[in-house]
Amino acid sequence: MVDVFENAVSIFIHNKDVRSIKTTDGIVVWEKPVQTTTILVFGGDTVSFGQNLVSTGDVTVDWGDGTTEIINNPTTNISHIYSDGETTHTVILDGEITSFGQACFENCTNLTNIVIPNTVTSIGVSSFYNCTNLTNIVIPNTVTSIGNSCFHGCFNLTSVVIPNSVVSLGNSCFYNCTELRSVSIPDSVTENTRGWFGECTNLVDYQLHWIGNNVIPYDAQGMPNNTNTIFTIPNGSANDYIAKDYPSDKLVERSE
Repeated sequence: MVDVFENAVSIFIHNKDVRSIKTTDGIVVWEKPVQTTTILVFGGDTVSFGQNLVSTGDVTVDWGDGTTEIINNPTTNISHIYSDGETTHTVILDGEITSFGQACFENCTNLTNIVIPNTVTSIGVSSFYNCTNLTNIVIPNTVTSIGNSCFHGCFNLTSVVIPNSVVSLGNSCFYNCTELRSVSIPDSVTENTRGWFGECTNLVDYQLHWIGNNVIPYDAQGMPNNTNTIFTIPNGSANDYIAKDYPSDKLVERSE
């Protein structure tokens, strides 16, 4: 049998695959390379964002209308006005961004979607505050901290998965996300700060992964004020959650 990877250093499938294959001492290893592209979708004819965006070098901004711009750790917003008559634009940031700092996208009411690259390790205070039309966000498993009020007032955000790399979830992080219906909190988050999901009146599916001594105590100020909220918890952990004051009639154990 011929080992097709015997002398391979790396192989990219179709030149665009997010994975590469290499061999180490004859062992085939799959690796996920650094993804440095941030994808943003905006509506309207004016874009303004980017203050406190932190990168390891220059970031190329492709505004989606044939124009580009180079930025480097801006302390004030960068702006662009469209004149192409299009109602939606995809903005691509190409560069090793490590942090979306304080108020980076605050009040970007025309931001609808964002894919965050796996170079980002932190999302700062109020970074997406009042992004009222944000409907979808992909958070990579390189992010370790999400700041206070980060998604406060993102009315149209319907679901979010917080990766198990996150250890710090700030106060009022998703406060007043009134259309948020589903959220998953990993057991890596070790502190229940105030008001995570206050005024999330439509949150009905609250996925928790804490167990035993790691269960964070129930805090009415940090939980959604929706009497229909169901807390989905690890199999066999109901007593652990009841001991931490979670409402017993709202606990559902997963079958795994």
